[in-house]
Amino acid sequence: MSKTLAAAALIAAQAFWSGANARQNQLVPTYRIQLDHVSVETTRSRRTDTNYAALSVQGSSEPPRTTTKRLGDVGRGTKAVNVSLSLIPVGQKGGLRISWAVINYGGAKSDEMIGVLKTAVEQRVAKASDGDWLSQLSEVLARALEEDRASRCDGPVLAGSLEISGTHLAGQTAQGKALRVTRRQEGLEAPDRCAKKSDYSVTLIIRRESARVR
Repeated sequence: MSKTLAAAALIAAQAFWSGANARQNQLVPTYRIQLDHVSVETTRSRRTDTNYAALSVQGSSEPPRTTTKRLGDVGRGTKAVNVSLSLIPVGQKGGLRISWAVINYGGAKSDEMIGVLKTAVEQRVAKASDGDWLSQLSEVLARALEEDRASRCDGPVLAGSLEISGTHLAGQTAQGKALRVTRRQEGLEAPDRCAKKSDYSVTLIIRRESARVR
């Protein structure tokens, strides 16, 4: 082979591997985040709560995505939630933000309440703000409902946030492992006719799905 052909072959090989490396570097892992279930030790109401749940997630350089679900009547024990968001991209240098909330609401404005809940968790995950999220959510709901809740048991029973780096997330979900996160939370003081303070736990499950080119 002549020196000219050898040089051309070397340049072609370098170009091929350079392109392959560039494509590899563009691959970003995607994840599925699931609000799996809640466990209830004490409801906010005397007997059962009528619950609604919301989950909001923000991956690397993307706007938040949010989902909501009516859970229905919930008493002591474990209640499946099974709401999830898939194909959330999180690069090694990026991060994942998650915000969730569950509220007890037995009134007639369920559609309005779901809209308020969705907006609240979405704003929370986008700002990643500090502070008492449970109290802040209670105030938001009180303003939105425009009614005297002194004699009702409506109010949030769970409200939390989580932020995970891309590096930590990749390590915790390697080789098909699932990352499980459980948070227990005591609720706010409730009116006398209620059960005073709720006691709920929530479990989230995070799994790596695939990688996509960005």
